[in-house]
Amino acid sequence: MKLRMVRYGCIFVFALGTVAAGPLGCASTETGASKADRELSSKVEKKLKNDPVCKYKGINVASSNGTVQLSGFSASQTEKQRAEQLAKGVDGVNQVVNKIAVQ
Repeated sequence: MKLRMVRYGCIFVFALGTVAAGPLGCASTETGASKADRELSSKVEKKLKNDPVCKYKGINVASSNGTVQLSGFSASQTEKQRAEQLAKGVDGVNQVVNKIAVQ
């Protein structure tokens, strides 16, 4: 009887510890890479927004480790190519994936 109580007590303590520590392992922490990615996307968005030639209102920008992805719609192939060139000109951009669709 005493052995059974010790066994159940150990199981209970183990289960309680697992439940209590579970959320700690899932805590979200911002990494330097994700912050850098957001900053890079912001720089590219600003460059597109401030372009005197074309107005890029429907372009989405996402980045990961120096690779920038452009998506959305443009009015012409020229605008699409210009958006890519502008993005490539931003400091920190290593590669541009241009998924802009011409309407």
